[in-house]
Amino acid sequence: MSLLTLIGKVTKAIGLPAPTAVVSSSDTKIQELFALANQSGRSLALQFNFPELLQEATFTSIAALDQGLLTTVISASDYLRVITDTMWDRTSVQKITGPASPSAWQALIANNSAGPPYVFRIRNRRLYIGPSIIAAGHTIAFEYYSSMWCESSVGAGKTAWSADADVGRIPENILELDLIWRWKQAKGLEYAEDLETAGQAIDTYTGSAGGARLLILGGANTFTFPINTAEGSWNL
Repeated sequence: MSLLTLIGKVTKAIGLPAPTAVVSSSDTKIQELFALANQSGRSLALQFNFPELLQEATFTSIAALDQGLLTTVISASDYLRVITDTMWDRTSVQKITGPASPSAWQALIANNSAGPPYVFRIRNRRLYIGPSIIAAGHTIAFEYYSSMWCESSVGAGKTAWSADADVGRIPENILELDLIWRWKQAKGLEYAEDLETAGQAIDTYTGSAGGARLLILGGANTFTFPINTAEGSWNL
């Protein structure tokens, strides 16, 4: 759904005339909705885990604790936040745990442990891997959430609406519901019910859109350890 379509739907819901343009509109009400729409997108992307914003990053390690400025290391200007438990050294097939807390990181460095397992930490937008120096040339991969919650009409990612034809990457019904309660809040109107409706829609979508793993309550996890056991008695 484009920005123009989004604002058109919201204006109808709140009792205002639908606009023919948004970005270039001289109507202060439309400009207010435009500003709130950008606020909505930024807040939703920051607070919730939308599968549409998932990205994978890979980079080649250097022999240092400080791997460099994170967005430079992974060549991604859209980095928002790392997905916990997804970083792996693909070269040595070893998991890199983290992110380490400040106290845990300092303890690891002070103990000066040698060799894997490795832990990562993000500090001042820089990526660190330690406590010992990882070998250079290893392929490291992890997943992260993108800050580009909308895109141009030709699919170029963006961090804010800037054209009427821009399209949201976050589901349109969520953008619509979120914008309605924000507008009511800004106008000093009762918005608690609208906020709850938007929150329920977000929880329902983010809880199911990306799928869910099979929960195994006993025995081996067949996705991680593909063990086949024949039926019948065992001669022990």
